[in-house]
Amino acid sequence: MKSGTSSLGYYASQNPEVNIPEMEGHFFDRHYEKGLDWYKQYLLTESTDQTKVFGEKTPAYAWSETYAKQIKAINPAVKLVWIFRNPVNRAFSHYLHNYKSGAEYLGFDKALSKEKSRIKKDINLGYHWASIYIDQVNVFLKHFSKEQMHFILFEDLKKDSLKVVNNLFDFLEVSKVDKIDSKVVNKTLMPKHPVLRYFVRQTLGRENRVWNKVYGFTTPDPNNPEKIPTINPETAERLKKDFEPFNRQLEALIGREIGYW
Repeated sequence: MKSGTSSLGYYASQNPEVNIPEMEGHFFDRHYEKGLDWYKQYLLTESTDQTKVFGEKTPAYAWSETYAKQIKAINPAVKLVWIFRNPVNRAFSHYLHNYKSGAEYLGFDKALSKEKSRIKKDINLGYHWASIYIDQVNVFLKHFSKEQMHFILFEDLKKDSLKVVNNLFDFLEVSKVDKIDSKVVNKTLMPKHPVLRYFVRQTLGRENRVWNKVYGFTTPDPNNPEKIPTINPETAERLKKDFEPFNRQLEALIGREIGYW
């Protein structure tokens, strides 16, 4: 989450041989009881006669070994794509996403201090935990080979998106492309009255008319957006030190230098 999966999916889907639905599937973490027919229908969304590769982008699958086992049971030959971002930036962006979506009300520092107890009830509040990428990859390596995995750095995607997606297409064994529309997708915009969003979401949920009205009312004007909070520099430095040993392990696994994180 918040590592560029929406943008990567949008770029990859510009290849007519690749189909990745715009909306996250959440089959394994939310809709598993609906069965394979539901999932197959979802994967066929927006596909054409040219489609050779069917995929989706749900970052939450990386958060549980249960999902790894379920994925293997359905497709043991699956190809897995990982995209990693500076873990400090990802953690704070994850927090901002939850805050703007009505899933969070605490300040970032307070949320971090309470994370261990909070994630027992809601794993989505694990900003620090979800930025320890090596642990997530190692869980999937119990069930899939490294050769089934492709690793991408968010910073590379921003720098040269065409090169990154064409490398991905090599991994997926589909044709390369000459150009892509590399606009940023799912950019964070802070809402007006975020506390109101939190109150309505926590009391009534999001599948109702009240939420729809509140969401619309609090949606910011993209031409005059609300100010986005920034991370406390001391917090950022502390997190950088926390993540350092995990980053070194990831660096060794994927064969990429990420010391600039």
